[in-house]
Amino acid sequence: MAESSGGTGAIVAIFGSLIGLAVIAVIVSQKAQTSSILQALGSAAGTAIGAATAPVTGASSTGTAVNPITGK
Repeated sequence: MAESSGGTGAIVAIFGSLIGLAVIAVIVSQKAQTSSILQALGSAAGTAIGAATAPVTGASSTGTAVNPITGK
């Protein structure tokens, strides 16, 4: 990788820092509803894990055990 001059490197570092600061500001903003997004992601992950393990555990999508032979 070619070594950049001091001025160019400083400009890139400052620009990157500003982008990072903007991302953090958006994440912690009260209007961003970060907690709602994180809850939705957690719920989706739990549903995906449940669906993936259902054939092995015998659980249904409602969370109750299902007999794999009778389906009830």
